[in-house]
Amino acid sequence: MKEFNADFHIHGPRSIGVSKLMDLPHMLQGARQKGLQLVATGDCFQPDWLKHLKENLVPVKGGGFVHGDVHFILQTEIEDQESIHEILLFPSFDVLEAIKKRFKPASTNIDHEWGGRPRVNLSPEEIVEIVVDEGGMIGPAHAFTPFKSIFRQGKFDSLRAAYGNQARNVHFLELGLSANTDYADRISDLHRLTFMTNSDAHAPSPVSLGREFNTFLAEAPTFEEVELAITRKDGRKFTRNVGFDPRMGKYNVLFCKACRRRVLVERASAGDSLANLLGGDKHDAEFIHHVVISDAEHVAYLNKVNAGKVTCIACAKDGKKSRIMLGVADRVRLLADLPEGKHPDHRARYLTIVSLVEMLRVAMGIASSGSKVLEQIYDALVDRFGTEIALLLDVDTSTIDVSELQGRAKKYPSLFKTLFEIIGAFRRNEITFKPGGGGTFGELVFGAEE
Repeated sequence: MKEFNADFHIHGPRSIGVSKLMDLPHMLQGARQKGLQLVATGDCFQPDWLKHLKENLVPVKGGGFVHGDVHFILQTEIEDQESIHEILLFPSFDVLEAIKKRFKPASTNIDHEWGGRPRVNLSPEEIVEIVVDEGGMIGPAHAFTPFKSIFRQGKFDSLRAAYGNQARNVHFLELGLSANTDYADRISDLHRLTFMTNSDAHAPSPVSLGREFNTFLAEAPTFEEVELAITRKDGRKFTRNVGFDPRMGKYNVLFCKACRRRVLVERASAGDSLANLLGGDKHDAEFIHHVVISDAEHVAYLNKVNAGKVTCIACAKDGKKSRIMLGVADRVRLLADLPEGKHPDHRARYLTIVSLVEMLRVAMGIASSGSKVLEQIYDALVDRFGTEIALLLDVDTSTIDVSELQGRAKKYPSLFKTLFEIIGAFRRNEITFKPGGGGTFGELVFGAEE
């Protein structure tokens, strides 16, 4: 058996906001650069995209397909009648069509031109029953995000509450960009599940495709082998979840639903005066600062937010009334029955990473990741080390001759030294972040060049 890198959740070009370049040839190129051996198709119910897939994918023994030298698995995301998003995986076009046929009476947009992620007006329990009955796999997508997720504020507190008797048939759970295994494993009800880390990519470039990915141990990157890995049978298993530090996620901390300012809950220091503590929340253009004096007060504040009883002070000054919403970290804290993540023996290692493009942007000290020079340097690094994943996770950067590479970036004399320091800091878990929230990604903080 060997290890394969896989991204099980992307979108096709018939979803709103997805790049027109999201087709199989560009996905193939992005997967090769990234180092993915298996990629999901995304949006395979949508008729135009389904036609493209049928015309270009070659079936393989064991379920699944190939295009070029990359394997593909049929996948879509749907929204059920509880507005929960689920990821569906299919072994063949026949199984896909059978499930779509049973969904179609309950969906008004499953065949729509822009219906890449259709709404299926069936209960979560009914959805799982149909998918499993026809031979597919299913699990909740981005399980903790504040919008369209199973565990969002004001929604379900357990798998069984959402899926009823079908909870036992849920195959996996996708963590999402604002959660990791330390977060999710604070909830003992989830310990039996295999966790996924996927990109939810809207473009085929390596900065999007595979920005989170999984590594699994199997004989081949086929549907049957993936199913064995997810269910942990016959020695197959997930060995790595590779993804963002939750602080980088768009919805990690509390935020205002209207102005999207992030709310930072801070413990009072010994030097805080009574006047300062009684002065109430303070805010700037990006953040609202809420001070608490104890863990108990912190939890009480989160419960008030959860109940919809905390409004935004910044919006109030403009004569508006908007609620503060829970971020992923806060929602997990309220759901958790364990003080910290207790990982079951089967749990894959979680490795924190960001894309090589983002690391290069920070190392170069530039604002845009769309720089032509950056793109050229990225291509040179992939040519040199084989794939992005190999460079970020596997290559011994201490043995690399920096001078060999530096001639490609004369304007940035310390670029590669800084880049390899960033890679090393990630591997040692010594990276600092400006927290994400309210729909804004967090930012990597490192000593970039001026």
